[in-house]
Amino acid sequence: MSVLSTIPSVDYVNEISALFGTHRNDTDAHYMSKYMKGHFQFYGLKAGPRRNLQKVFLQNYGLPSDSTWRDICRECWVCEEREMQLFGMELAFKMKKKWVKEDVELIAFLIVNKSWWDTVDFIASNIAGYYFKTYPEEIPKTIPAWNNSDNMWLIRTSIIFQLKYNHDTNFDLLKKVIHPHLSSNEFFIQKAIGWALRQYARFQPELVKNFVTETNLKPLSKREAMKHLE
Repeated sequence: MSVLSTIPSVDYVNEISALFGTHRNDTDAHYMSKYMKGHFQFYGLKAGPRRNLQKVFLQNYGLPSDSTWRDICRECWVCEEREMQLFGMELAFKMKKKWVKEDVELIAFLIVNKSWWDTVDFIASNIAGYYFKTYPEEIPKTIPAWNNSDNMWLIRTSIIFQLKYNHDTNFDLLKKVIHPHLSSNEFFIQKAIGWALRQYARFQPELVKNFVTETNLKPLSKREAMKHLE
């Protein structure tokens, strides 16, 4: 795949937007928006067809250059149709070998803007997860800040960013980011706690069982955590 080095970021975004637009499905767009509680507009492209179009686009245009891909991601976040944010976050992940330490600022931007579970969960478990594997020295200052923020989606990310760490999960850190939110009534926080524990239980079931037994989890978090253990 060739590197795109000449097309400005706004033109790159306009090209993928135009391609999506030529395959617009108003019927599916209506139901997709309804499923997302009306938060976003859609072209009506389901995941499979959208990714097929992205593959063709990248074959024709290539990945962006080191100097433009961040602007492209931000431009995608300006677009009204949700598929553009999905393209932007997947493009950011494709550029992961080009990330620098300062890209934590971009990751936070993608989390807190136009936030909903469809972008945040991918960003948390893939983008943030990979970033903190690459720059573990950033964890002590960034994860506590996100966990203590007023933004629900940063909190959720701080809890689930280790989802794909498997045996490498820092369970002490996971417990540390869970405890401040044990009394939260927010669905997405309760769900995140249960999800993170359930995932780690695949590798350390007894540790998770003991933690659930000893901790005053909300019922939703407990059900999620114990789903494959009971």
